[in-house]
Amino acid sequence: MKQNWLRLILPLVVVLVLIFVSSTMSYEMQDIRPLLASLPGLGLFSQTFGWVSFTYGASVISIEALGAAGLLNFLSAKGRTLRSLLYSRFSSTDFLTGSALQQ
Repeated sequence: MKQNWLRLILPLVVVLVLIFVSSTMSYEMQDIRPLLASLPGLGLFSQTFGWVSFTYGASVISIEALGAAGLLNFLSAKGRTLRSLLYSRFSSTDFLTGSALQQ
């Protein structure tokens, strides 16, 4: 029984800790553009996805506006946010419904 409770609580606690840590980090600490700029293949990425352009808030998000590393950094940040939200949603649903206890 104790192991089942651990299966419920541990994922939720891990997600909440990760969200807390990432939310306390400044934008500069989360910026991975220098790392991305050093990777080979950004030219190919730019050629392949140069057509991607959309508005986010009041800013245009594109390779032309941000550069290839900037676009990848933006998409990575939004992906991390989405992943955190999905993990917290499913972890909290398991916790609240007790689905891990039924196994």
